[in-house]
Amino acid sequence: GMHSSVFLGVVVDTPAAVQIINSICDEGIGLLSLDMTPLTELTLAVDKSNPQISHLFTSLHPAITNSVNYILRTSKRYKIKTNVLLPSDADESLVKFVFHSGIDSISSEINTALKVSEIISKIESDQLLKSESAISQVSSAKTVLGPESHEFNIAKVAPQSKVLENIDIEELIKDLKDSLE
Repeated sequence: GMHSSVFLGVVVDTPAAVQIINSICDEGIGLLSLDMTPLTELTLAVDKSNPQISHLFTSLHPAITNSVNYILRTSKRYKIKTNVLLPSDADESLVKFVFHSGIDSISSEINTALKVSEIISKIESDQLLKSESAISQVSSAKTVLGPESHEFNIAKVAPQSKVLENIDIEELIKDLKDSLE
């Protein structure tokens, strides 16, 4: 048998793979890797290298973003790690979409690695500033409410990657109210 620390991964690079993603996940794989260039070319029937139609190539087309979101929802349900290989011409919009989509890791071609890492660094930096602002607002509320209100869960807005998408505002408000009782 296979060593317990070894797992199988599948590259999703065709519309057919997207359509049968549940069957692929049922095989007990540990990783789904989305290769955006062939997935986009084959889904949109656009040859990126053909100058007459290459302007139609975009990984942000709704057919692609819907496919990516479907793959990610499915992989999360199966507890499978995900990776995306960005196209060589990945721009900030695509990197932001992929980053915020819930992907576990992002890969890029060597010629765009620095640009992609700078974009990700900026996204994380922006999130840190937003979460620090949220912490400041919660701390201000605590000051206004008095020292007895020290038990609510401020960890929900801790400065770390992707944390803002996961904040449940209603739960945060409930924690704040509960701490006042």
